[in-house]
Amino acid sequence: MADSETIDRVLREVARLLKDLRFGAIEIQVHDGQVVAIERRERTRFSASDQRPHVAR
Repeated sequence: MADSETIDRVLREVARLLKDLRFGAIEIQVHDGQVVAIERRERTRFSASDQRPHVAR
């Protein structure tokens, strides 16, 4: 288990990555009880009538 300082750091980073994320995923990788990586993936969708990219709703 991670210490409270590490947990706080991870939670702050997850909150930062969630900010303004409309459609996508946050993946947290853990090895031996320790967070080793956090990844953010965001999707962009295109409508057939409007070829300008926009974030999916």
